Amino acid sequence: MTEIHYELREQDLLAFNDHQLKKAVPLQKVLSRHQATLPGFMILISLFVWFYYQDTLTAGWIAITAAVWGVGAPFFLRWNTRRRIANMYSEEDKARILGDYTLRIEPKELVEISKSGESRIPWSEVLRIEAAKNYA
Repeated sequence: MTEIHYELREQDLLAFNDHQLKKAVPLQKVLSRHQATLPGFMILISLFVWFYYQDTLTAGWIAITAAVWGVGAPFFLRWNTRRRIANMYSEEDKARILGDYTLRIEPKELVEISKSGESRIPWSEVLRIEAAKNYA
């Protein structure tokens, strides 16, 4: 039968969690709203400072801070989420999850062999196999 040998690394685990977060529509709505709301509010404050106090320097710095947050927020939030996900797994969880795996295709089932044992999944329980850029 056909076999696939692969190694599950920590970066693969983080990529899987990142993929799950990108597919979570409610979370993506919150992130995009957060990315737009805070800079918009800061721009309004900047305009108020500029028109009411005629303080161009302070208004400019507030506007620059808003623009930097609007552009940098996705990167910061993604970095923070990855850091929290990495801390979510204990060392013993990582030792149990990470390592070498073998997938074997049999006529009636898909067999996964790891250091913790062998598991058999009937083909009727496999919903789909998705191909991504670096993963399947």
